[in-house]
Amino acid sequence: MMGPHMTSPTLWWEENAEIFSRSKREEDTMYQLDYIHILYKGKDYRINPIFIQIVEG
Repeated sequence: MMGPHMTSPTLWWEENAEIFSRSKREEDTMYQLDYIHILYKGKDYRINPIFIQIVEG
């Protein structure tokens, strides 16, 4: 499950791929990077959206 509404990856992508993005940036910190919340197998992850891939097989 992904994003603030905890939807499936495909639905998250189709519904505008909402991410967290601060408008005020501080230099030299990773805490200000854009990210998305992902809940996978009961664990909560926070990753940069550039690493998201949705593959249909």
